[in-house]
Amino acid sequence: ARNLKRVPEFSIQRARVQRQIERARELLARCKHSGQFDRLQQLLEHEMKVFTETVSAWANLQQEKLETAKLKLAGHWAQSEWPRRIAQLEHSLRLQHRRLNLLAAQAV
Repeated sequence: ARNLKRVPEFSIQRARVQRQIERARELLARCKHSGQFDRLQQLLEHEMKVFTETVSAWANLQQEKLETAKLKLAGHWAQSEWPRRIAQLEHSLRLQHRRLNLLAAQAV
């Protein structure tokens, strides 16, 4: 196989967390523990806000990356802090994935 295209890790993590948020909403809609509902709803809203901010930061970094490429500074990209920042955002989504698993477990 040649010239295979790979899906970026961030896109995989983003889709995974997005699905978890949808699943958490479904679980909360059926939550039988009314005493926990408000707390879990607040946690989910917080996670949705963090997710939106992370995706927005990633989109901004991608735009910066494109602008850098347009200026023919591809060598500068590899030596810059952007790869580290992208790795941090990917790590943030992995942690959010874990938190959402815990939230879903509490909603059942």
